[in-house]
Amino acid sequence: MAEDFEAYRGSVTSTGNDEEPTRQPADVPHEADDRGAGEDHRSLVEDERLTRLLGGERPSEEAARRLADATALVGDEPAARPRRRRAWRRSRRAQQARLDAAERDARALVERILSPFDGARRVAVASTKGGVGKTTVTVLLGHTLASLRDDRVVALDANPDAGTLAHRIERESSANAVDLLDLVGSVRDYYDLRHFTSQAASRLEVIAAPEDPRDTRGITRSDMHELLDRLSLDYTLLLADCGTGVTTAATRAIVEAVDQLVIVTAPRVDSVHSVTYMLRWLEGAGFGDLVADAVVVVNGLREDTGVDVEALMGHFAPIVRTVVAVPWDCDLARGGTTDLGYLRASTRHAIAQLAAAVADGFAAPQRQGPGS
Repeated sequence: MAEDFEAYRGSVTSTGNDEEPTRQPADVPHEADDRGAGEDHRSLVEDERLTRLLGGERPSEEAARRLADATALVGDEPAARPRRRRAWRRSRRAQQARLDAAERDARALVERILSPFDGARRVAVASTKGGVGKTTVTVLLGHTLASLRDDRVVALDANPDAGTLAHRIERESSANAVDLLDLVGSVRDYYDLRHFTSQAASRLEVIAAPEDPRDTRGITRSDMHELLDRLSLDYTLLLADCGTGVTTAATRAIVEAVDQLVIVTAPRVDSVHSVTYMLRWLEGAGFGDLVADAVVVVNGLREDTGVDVEALMGHFAPIVRTVVAVPWDCDLARGGTTDLGYLRASTRHAIAQLAAAVADGFAAPQRQGPGS
């Protein structure tokens, strides 16, 4: 009933009608978007998505010319030589070819990220140690999928130890996962669920973890299955930001119920050993299918650490489906709210590669967990 959710209404905008929150543009069901109404419209949508992925305006012809001139000026050839018309044309053609190749690569990434699927998909993001960037990877993956795809995307903070996922976006709701669990039987539809979520500009929605240390209620295995099943009725993509390890009841329930695993590790020997142990443990516990289809994220790579990236990625390559390297980014190191637009282009590109790798897994049939 609507009165059950009154305490969590918070800053969810109301129309004056207490039955539903206002349908902001991001809240309107996508069936009403009239997507696919013509090739021109589809092209505009794809161009908008590509611009988001590239992180800005596509270079104009004049910008490309200036960039080509600047490249020639600081390149191996003497600065005077590119002034010759023929050399300038060659430089411009080469620069345009690089721009065209970058755009083709970006479009290919977008096409992979937009891979279709039936039903709903659940993805667990896990790690064996704290401080490796698991929550950061969760929110960046969620931002990318939500901003490019037409699906409703929700990220659930399933960390039992004061998870911080909700602090990575602007908070709209004071509710948390336990509050939702208490009232899950009264939830009728998506608009009831919106009282328990906070939504970022990317359209990603987040459900917070409990933060009151006096609240000693834990989420059991059956509780977690109930939450995941209810959320999957109204969200086609669900990301679960797990606690460290896989032995707690809640995390074990998530592993049982998800379609894919994303495992985050730091580029350190101890972290790599711990993740290898986790993967072997999962194989021995009957989750070999998840391990074989998993994506390992090597997060926070820095050029000055002397880490052999190829060897590190090669270590995991025979065990999992894909390994993605994400560079260190000062805007992520500080924590707090996260926005793709403030990241370095190389970081955005790496997260897009991660989103594409996850979307590649959508081709597999939906995995049948205990609650299915």
